[in-house]
Amino acid sequence: MEAANAEAASPYPFKQFGKQAYGIGYFSPQECDDVNTPCEYNPMPSYYFLQNAFNVSVSNVTTLDDFQVSPWREGRSA
Repeated sequence: MEAANAEAASPYPFKQFGKQAYGIGYFSPQECDDVNTPCEYNPMPSYYFLQNAFNVSVSNVTTLDDFQVSPWREGRSA
């Protein structure tokens, strides 16, 4: 059902925006199965936007080893 709705709004190869075109790319050719017909991944612009957004250095992330429980929070809760 969802595939039918997506294809109606944005037919393959998904070059135009559709309500359900929320992916970050698609495989071509349309009939590829990666066994008999090799698939090629075609990233959408949103793929590169996400790649840039997540390609940052984060130095202020607390790890489990860094976490210290406050004394008033120790013990079992009721």
